[in-house]
Amino acid sequence: AVPLTGARLMLDAVAAPTPRRTLHVQSRSYWAPASIGPYAQAAKAGVRTTVAGQIGLVPATMQLCGGLAEQVALALQHARRIVLATREWNYSSREGFVEGAICWITSAEMHSLVSSIWSAQPDTDTEHPHQHLDDSTWRGAPVPPLLVVQVSCDGLPRTAAAEWQLTTNCGRATYDSEDEYQAPTNTWRGCGTTGGVSVTYCTNGYSGAAHLALDPSVDKVLPTGVLDSIARASHVRVFYAGSYPHLLERICTPRAATHIPVHAWSLAGHAPTSEGAAVFWLS
Repeated sequence: AVPLTGARLMLDAVAAPTPRRTLHVQSRSYWAPASIGPYAQAAKAGVRTTVAGQIGLVPATMQLCGGLAEQVALALQHARRIVLATREWNYSSREGFVEGAICWITSAEMHSLVSSIWSAQPDTDTEHPHQHLDDSTWRGAPVPPLLVVQVSCDGLPRTAAAEWQLTTNCGRATYDSEDEYQAPTNTWRGCGTTGGVSVTYCTNGYSGAAHLALDPSVDKVLPTGVLDSIARASHVRVFYAGSYPHLLERICTPRAATHIPVHAWSLAGHAPTSEGAAVFWLS
């Protein structure tokens, strides 16, 4: 789905030295789509749960729904239902928060559409005991960072228009901890410069997405907490468009990073760009 040069395959993996728990539904229902491949809808290791990419399939028929807006909204509904179902693995179904999200799209016109649906209040849903929770509860507050990434027009499974990927955190020090639940901390949002690079940052402490460009138009200092978070991250993905300068290395040196060429990208609420790079990391 991405414009690789000199390669036909790229592998990106995350390892966790902790017991794993998975949600793997293969039967059809009206709740959320069954897996269309050999993977689980969600996998939990330690305090983090990774939700597999969700597309706008009608669960009962496993066929894509109609227009762009319907596909984007339905796919996000699937992700939300999975997030709330996995909350039952925690000490309380109301505890936990979304660390960050990536929405893969196939056309430039969808950037603003995805941003608006991400910030919208979901409809009341009573098909599941905990699905009626409102936006501020199911995602956590403030609204988690969202990175929108544009790939080839036929690059997503089933030629879907959009695919959502989320990670969540149970909000405790360790998975088996009985410590009191803690909401996201160290929230940084704003803009600054470091290493001669202009950065717009949006991070909730555990994960984030940063807009990197070679136009240092602001003179604020980037918070050291953001740099520390990227530097100690267990997983870093750099999405770049156009001619890619090694921006990340000018800002900090992460433990490891996967570089992914894309057609365009944007942060939620920002205009799309076909230049520069965006960083999405998990600490």
